[in-house]
Amino acid sequence: MDREEETSKAEVEKFMLGADAEPDGKEKTTFGWMWCRPKCFQVINNPLGYCGMLCLLTICQSMTTFGLVYVNLTTLEKRFSFNSVQSSWISSSYDFCNLVVAVLVSYFGEKGHRPLWVGISSIVFAMGSIIFTLPHFISPNYVYHETVSDYCGLPNQTSSCDDVMHEPVNEPSYVYPFFFVTGQLLHGIGSASLYTLGVAFIDENVPTRHFSTYMGVYQGVCVIGPAIGYAIGGVFLSIYGDLNLDVDTDTLTIDKDSPLWVGAWWIGFIMNGVLLFIFSLIYMGFPRALPGGSKVMRDRKFETQKGSEFTVKKGAINQTKDLPRAVWTLVTNLPFMFMSMTVVVQFFLLAAFAVFGPKFIESQFSMTPTEAAYVMGILSVAGGFTGALIGGIFLNRLDLKFTGLMKLGATLAFLSMSTCCVFTAVCPTVGFAGVTVSYGNTSLSHVGTPILNATCNSHCACSSSYDPVCGSDGIMYFSACHAGCDVGTLENGDMTFIECRCFTDPTTTSGLGTAVSGTCDNSCPYTKLYYAAFFFILLFGAATGVSTWTASIRIVSHSQRAFALGFQTLLYGLIGCVPGPIVLGALLDQSCLLWETSCEGTGNCWLYENRNSALWFLVISVGCQFLAVMFFLLALFSYRPPDQVVPTKGQDSSEETTGNLSQDSNNTAVTA
Repeated sequence: MDREEETSKAEVEKFMLGADAEPDGKEKTTFGWMWCRPKCFQVINNPLGYCGMLCLLTICQSMTTFGLVYVNLTTLEKRFSFNSVQSSWISSSYDFCNLVVAVLVSYFGEKGHRPLWVGISSIVFAMGSIIFTLPHFISPNYVYHETVSDYCGLPNQTSSCDDVMHEPVNEPSYVYPFFFVTGQLLHGIGSASLYTLGVAFIDENVPTRHFSTYMGVYQGVCVIGPAIGYAIGGVFLSIYGDLNLDVDTDTLTIDKDSPLWVGAWWIGFIMNGVLLFIFSLIYMGFPRALPGGSKVMRDRKFETQKGSEFTVKKGAINQTKDLPRAVWTLVTNLPFMFMSMTVVVQFFLLAAFAVFGPKFIESQFSMTPTEAAYVMGILSVAGGFTGALIGGIFLNRLDLKFTGLMKLGATLAFLSMSTCCVFTAVCPTVGFAGVTVSYGNTSLSHVGTPILNATCNSHCACSSSYDPVCGSDGIMYFSACHAGCDVGTLENGDMTFIECRCFTDPTTTSGLGTAVSGTCDNSCPYTKLYYAAFFFILLFGAATGVSTWTASIRIVSHSQRAFALGFQTLLYGLIGCVPGPIVLGALLDQSCLLWETSCEGTGNCWLYENRNSALWFLVISVGCQFLAVMFFLLALFSYRPPDQVVPTKGQDSSEETTGNLSQDSNNTAVTA
């Protein structure tokens, strides 16, 4: 090996250990905090221990942002009298803050002490969780007002919009949204470095072949976190929210099944905030580079796109000046941009499915929202975790290079596209009186504007509150009142209605129909087929994610790995996650048969036409997967491998490195 190559490798080792460290400085690779280096903690000072701690941070953060926040959003609206606009502030403030901060943190933190960056960011996240709970402690106790089920035998309780506007209500405070939005902003700042700097640190401390296995495990944890958040959030919501001494829970006249119930939404955030703070302190003990990390980088064969080399000058001012050039280097890296567009369309589809997947299952299979969310959660965890784990192990076994990763990604996207054809199997739309079938003659289809009032319920003065019942004729009615039911009784926790005049039942003495609260079963024959298809769609998607994550690290310059992931986060967030649910939601609105109407205007869709909604799911899913296949192929054909350094005689082939690595290393600035 000549002197120039020896110098290059020494520069790489110096980059790994820090600007002021010598290559053999053991204090720079030992676990600890400042001068405290406990021997008992050195057992986790390796890639496996680091990945384990990173997974713990990820579980805590994803449990909060993608689990606890969403499962408690309806409860927060009820507890603090939020409207839809205020709720959207809470959910979207995290996304927009995270997108912007992720780019900046990944760029300026690339050459710093990454475990320290991620640890401090996670403490900021924990602070956000605590702030998120403050409205519970500064607000008065929750006051609820009981209501009764709507059926024809009740006195006329209808009211005009003017009456509603003048009803006494608890005055909402505009201070509460401030705390929730602030907490979410801190969540966005705190998680910005986790998926960029944290992942890049794994890449430079494990051999290239093993990186995909670590990413498979890590992505699997990313899937499990939100599911745990939903489960824990559901448990805490079954506990009454006000636990202070001046509330006697034994005197409550509502239970957790009541729509007026407000559970202890705040406990999960405090629990996660405390755990995350503890894990963050431990995580910050990891050194700049793990033992053996510099050797991993010396022995690595780089696959950076030819011509995309990027060097970072020393100093924060120079780094700031170089930011536009860094962005331009990524934008002109065609394989990276094509692969990023693959990630965009995948997240476009994922975000759309995450929002409307449960609603699709609810409509197609006549399930309650709770049942649909439960099914979607199980399928997401099973398919996502299995796909990520299998994908990581599979890539490790094959030891694929960049071109192989693109071919595998295109194949998986094609398989997913083929599986999406399951949406051609359409479940029948449930019979709904006045909407899909006619009152008095359910054998006739109803076409046009819904007509919920008929001769049989004209004497009832029904309200516009949606409280569906399933009649003994197998037809669903807007409410027991709209079914003309005169009597309602509570049996075994379920409301049963009799003397329903809008349909007949020969098994009753009076010949009038009976009804039970809830929706009717449409007896869909494709339930198991859909479950299997959703499982494999999620499995293929997770496996694809591992390959694109691995390829994204390899295709860019060594000094831009974390920044590339941050830049990708900005792209798939802005043109993937944000518009995905909006586009699919607008398309699904075209298949709505029955809208919620109130004094404020049109609201939620109560009933979808199953054939049209399945058609839109088919168009979106197949279209996105087709684009993914195309972008994978474009990335493959536009790839130009770098010029490799020819090893000298006697040099092991595993020590091959790229010429651009030497250039990167000689100009790299390592900052704290």
